[in-house]
Amino acid sequence: MPDRTLSRELILIVLIKLVVLTALWWFFIRDARVVVVVPAGGGALSAAPVHRDSEPTRPQPHGGPNGV
Repeated sequence: MPDRTLSRELILIVLIKLVVLTALWWFFIRDARVVVVVPAGGGALSAAPVHRDSEPTRPQPHGGPNGV
């Protein structure tokens, strides 16, 4: 019988924690929004700007532009 009581108490504790976490999310985090500025984020990740009008470049040998 104590095992059954223990499992009921554990289930109750987990349900209470879920209710508390849901309430905290609902009141504090639900309306929080993150604004992403695409040009600023993309510029930080690339070394050089990408131009769609340019010709694709040929792959260079591993030694560099002169093949050395």
